[in-house]
Amino acid sequence: MQHHSTSRSVRVLAAVGSAFLLIAAIGAQALATIPVGNVPSGIRINPRTDKVYVATRADNAVTVIRGDRVIAVVPVGDFDRRLAVNPLANKIYVTNSNSNTVSVIDGSHDTVIDTIAVGSNPTGIDVNPVSLKIYVASTQTNSVWIIDSTTNSVIGRVHVDNGPFDVAVNPVTNKVYVADGGCCGNLGRFVSVIDGVNDTIVATIDLGHKLNPHGLAVNTVTNKVYVGMLGPVYPLGNTVAVIDGSTDALVSTVIVGSGPNTPGVDEERNMIYVPNSNDNTVSVIDGSTDIVVDTVSVGASPVGAAVDLRTNKVYVSNFGDATVSVIARR
Repeated sequence: MQHHSTSRSVRVLAAVGSAFLLIAAIGAQALATIPVGNVPSGIRINPRTDKVYVATRADNAVTVIRGDRVIAVVPVGDFDRRLAVNPLANKIYVTNSNSNTVSVIDGSHDTVIDTIAVGSNPTGIDVNPVSLKIYVASTQTNSVWIIDSTTNSVIGRVHVDNGPFDVAVNPVTNKVYVADGGCCGNLGRFVSVIDGVNDTIVATIDLGHKLNPHGLAVNTVTNKVYVGMLGPVYPLGNTVAVIDGSTDALVSTVIVGSGPNTPGVDEERNMIYVPNSNDNTVSVIDGSTDIVVDTVSVGASPVGAAVDLRTNKVYVSNFGDATVSVIARR
């Protein structure tokens, strides 16, 4: 079934110098920005350090934010796309699509401590902090590469059809969800499920339409997976697929803004923040009902969202204007 969105104002934190000004305007939306490097794409937060890591692929670097300011810029490989964080080890992993590598950043000093060769054009990445495995989607090799994070070496590879683009791990169930985004004009429509024990595909979920599943996120508390359906170039998609992780079946489709990309999940309050890259908004989904309850304007072409539970902030990477928007956690 489909759920239609409602829209209302959301409080937004606006950057003024090095401090944030809280703007609360009834019936209005306000924009807040932190300048970062060029073409920000993937964004993740280390909840133990409250550091925000943003892959700025045109600069071949990762911008590090704490609170309201940039505190470091870390050079990585060529054309970095997405990131994963292991908060227990305080390590950050970055895919470098043109270098065919993964950079490993030590979060204590925000410096690269290792570089791992993987398959051609790595994009999505996630880490299981329990099994200590890292999963890397490689679109051009139709594979998910597996890295042992204790040795930073490749230990396996799972073949996944139709251009795997993003991955998301549920460490509670030890499952890995893979968005099969498609390749070379052939748009994908599936999410593959990998059993993290044996690293084999145990299910393939049909999303119903070829709408380029481009980014996905897991709520480990509710055991749901949210998939942004970016869609073809014209028209862009406007739906988020919802998967029940207990049955690995599609259970709902939520109508959001245009061009939904990689969601950020608030597991504590069961809210999902979906950046809509074609209309410069973030849709906020209530995970208890899978209905959009808020829409907020952000920067140009938002592509990623990450939630900081301790500071009550949501960070959104804006691909089109080299900024990160900060909105108040709902």
